Amino acid sequence: MGAHMNGLIGLLQEHRAGATQDLISESLRDLVASVSDENRAGSLTITISVKPIGKGDGLEVGIAHSAKMPKTVPGSAVFFATPSNDLSRRTRAKHPWSFGRSLRPASRAASPDRFTAEEHTR
Repeated sequence: MGAHMNGLIGLLQEHRAGATQDLISESLRDLVASVSDENRAGSLTITISVKPIGKGDGLEVGIAHSAKMPKTVPGSAVFFATPSNDLSRRTRAKHPWSFGRSLRPASRAASPDRFTAEEHTR
């Protein structure tokens, strides 16, 4: 078993003067980082192709690899509609524009971040 493993490792080290091994190693590091970040599975596929050259003149060995990175799942965010139907990250209670009616009684206007659910639905 050791001889086969050394054969594969030796092939990767010698193919294109080590450039193939460097590229595959870089792809593996990127894959590990992506899997760690996304907490989802990914894969790295290495394909070795071998074909004869001429009539017994040697073998052409190609090594290709591809990484399937985990898909990023975009998160969601809460936005609020403005009077002009745009989206804003700020609540109505914190918007500088007028909505035509106050969300809270005048006595509570000094404290704009506080209002009850009942006041919010008016």
